Amino acid sequence: MKTHSGSVFLCAVFLLLCLLISCGGQKDPVGTEADRTLPVSDSGTEKDTAKDLPESTTGAAQTESSAATEEKNAQPDPEETTTDGETTGDEEATGTGSLENPPTPNAEMPVISITTDGGRSISTSDAYTVCTVSLQGCNVMYDIGERSAGIRVRGNSTAVVDKKPYRLRFDKKVNLLGLNRGAKCKNWVLLADYYDPSLMRSETAFRLAKTILGGTVFSSDYIHVEVYINGKYNGVYLLCEQTQINKHRIGITEREDESYAGLDIGYLMVGQGGRTNEANTLHFLGATALLTDVYGTEMEAGLGYFALASGDYTEEQIAYISEWVGAVYRLTYEAIYNDNYYSLDPVTCQLTPLTDFAPGMTAAQKQKETIGRVMNLDSAVRMYLLDEVVKDLDSSTFNMYVDMGAGGDKKLTFGAPWDFDFALGNTRWKELRSTGGLYACSFLETDGIRQNSWYVMMYHAEWFRDDVKARWAEIYTELRADAEEIRKEAKLYADAFDRNDGRWKTIGKITMGWHQNKEIQNFETHMDAAEQLYTWLITRLRWLNTEWGDGKGAEKEVSHRFLMKDCADAFINFKRCGGQLAGDAYMLYIDGDHDPYVTFDVERLASLSANLYTTLEITYRIPKDSAQKSYETEIFLMSGDVTSPTGGISVKFRAIADGKQHTAILDLTEQLSWSGTIHGIRIDFFPDASHPDDIYELFAIEFRGYSFE
Repeated sequence: MKTHSGSVFLCAVFLLLCLLISCGGQKDPVGTEADRTLPVSDSGTEKDTAKDLPESTTGAAQTESSAATEEKNAQPDPEETTTDGETTGDEEATGTGSLENPPTPNAEMPVISITTDGGRSISTSDAYTVCTVSLQGCNVMYDIGERSAGIRVRGNSTAVVDKKPYRLRFDKKVNLLGLNRGAKCKNWVLLADYYDPSLMRSETAFRLAKTILGGTVFSSDYIHVEVYINGKYNGVYLLCEQTQINKHRIGITEREDESYAGLDIGYLMVGQGGRTNEANTLHFLGATALLTDVYGTEMEAGLGYFALASGDYTEEQIAYISEWVGAVYRLTYEAIYNDNYYSLDPVTCQLTPLTDFAPGMTAAQKQKETIGRVMNLDSAVRMYLLDEVVKDLDSSTFNMYVDMGAGGDKKLTFGAPWDFDFALGNTRWKELRSTGGLYACSFLETDGIRQNSWYVMMYHAEWFRDDVKARWAEIYTELRADAEEIRKEAKLYADAFDRNDGRWKTIGKITMGWHQNKEIQNFETHMDAAEQLYTWLITRLRWLNTEWGDGKGAEKEVSHRFLMKDCADAFINFKRCGGQLAGDAYMLYIDGDHDPYVTFDVERLASLSANLYTTLEITYRIPKDSAQKSYETEIFLMSGDVTSPTGGISVKFRAIADGKQHTAILDLTEQLSWSGTIHGIRIDFFPDASHPDDIYELFAIEFRGYSFE
């Protein structure tokens, strides 16, 4: 028996060695140990904690199938007759990654190593640089060896920053890290997320898309990876899928080859915002109408600009799909705004009156029936929900597609979400930073009018709003769980995120110029950025649940009230002022020539998490015989790493001097640094101190919010 056990042990060792050898022994992609040190970059000095390429293949790739997609025109392989070099052959999706049973995350991110031919730099979006690609730090089942590929810079505004995003195009189809149930494709994308200090907005949006879209339309799978280029560390990227016509991605009818001039094909239309210089740009003639948004603002919005992806199309194909989409827009408008119902001829694009309704149908039912013949209404509801949740500045830059092939449904479909640099509170505009209010269905002006006119038009219909609410009720609890993943991943991959900041020095730095909220300069760690993203999303979901749900869902209201008569010892750091108990109030008075203030030490009394609290209520009284009728009061917030008053992290209100008690309710949701433990608040009660005899009585300070426990 001993001999038999020893044989089993030797066999097990042999098999383990075989597995390790099968992953290539994890050779360094280029050069010696010295070659792997970080170069000096424009955004910082050489980082001495750069992670060397892993020497073993222990651990598993993190995979979370979810959502996203991308870009526009790319030159297809000349020998293939497909979009972006893809065919729709009959190969099976292979690999173990799946929506149902993803591999377990590991505390070290997988590594993608890219070695360019001759060590050439990757500096242009106009041509691919020849390279080889390999994977390290992942389970052996995901090993791809060294694969030949091309790489180029991708994106628009993101293409000009130091840390560039990339497009990978492999010579042969390959699956990366089990994404999309192991589907093999040539085209993949590496998002740099340089504008996002958390590096998690794109991932979070794709995760939300997975929940909201529910697999009904394409949304890219994704996984965080660390990237090495020619042996040198280049930071954390989000690996995701290319937006393209492909049976594993957007499965609509492909052209047999680019010379095919027929109109009966699938059309993928990629939003261009205000850009009109792209190849295959569509112009929707006559697709304008006076729309009324959710706030009553009227405007002719048009359809914006789209480009057909990918490859070249004939003038007839471009003209046809432009006319067809414009006709769908007019049909939708007439049904919702004027109760005029039309059918659309898919060949001539002509509208004719529609009369074959079932007896007794209401106007709402007729609207839905009419529009549903030419539009995938469920996709419109789901994509609107996604854009509204994340408050994407560029919600007008969306993607849509239609399959006009023989087996196609010939319905306009919204899907393939992409581009979240300016989403989830990451902009300077108050309307977008705020976690309250509806944005995607409005004409609220930020950097111009950048919303989606389809959403504005559809949200005008009560039945559409009802469908939104119904879908919201189904997914609200799941969305809340999605938000919790932000914290989990920030902790799980803390070392990798820190290495990225060591390389690019983006924490506490404005990276997108005047578009960005300057309060991010208060971030000192990656966890600060992740906590802000988490708090913004949780609070946004709560607000939307008051709009579309029962206002409660799985959360409960929480509050913590401090009565001043019991908290005299919590007042500290008196500056040019004094204070004393006066009955139920704590009375503050001036004792200096300017700017009196005092700090209320919350942490001395209770341990509270800022993440739970969305409002601060101050109950006060100022005597009627004061020198002024009202005074400005400024409250400085101190939480998390902010332990002393900092400019910009404050809220203000006008305090009324009429001898009566008032309660000021202050919104804390727009404060990026409102997270972590609450330390205290500084109260600047008479900032100008111009009337030394005035007094300020405080009765109560209360934090109110919601708990998701």
